[in-house]
Amino acid sequence: MACALLTCFHGPKVESSFSIMNSVITPGSNRLNVQSLDAIQTVKYELAAEKKTAVESFLKGDFLHDPVDKNLCKNMRSACSSYRTEMVLKRKEKCVTQPSTSNEKRKQRSYQQKLQNYKEMSI
Repeated sequence: MACALLTCFHGPKVESSFSIMNSVITPGSNRLNVQSLDAIQTVKYELAAEKKTAVESFLKGDFLHDPVDKNLCKNMRSACSSYRTEMVLKRKEKCVTQPSTSNEKRKQRSYQQKLQNYKEMSI
């Protein structure tokens, strides 16, 4: 029963979504979390729907003098900071041991609250 519940469904619909988007399962892509894979698939779908490459979507006539897309820069910065925060929290999560003193317990509760707030914020 447990194996059945923990097994990922990989029927024809899932397989076809990978085929359509030309996704290749590699050791590197196996480590992607669901949010990252979803973002990649969304970008690929949008580009395929527009029948453009990423370069064509953001191509500028005169890249030295054309204005910078401020929304794109803002999104890139927020994505980078979210990724760094997530990596720091994951690293701390691995290092957290069972608290032995009341001070350590308080720190762990504070850390868990920050982690919960971050997870709620990213949803």
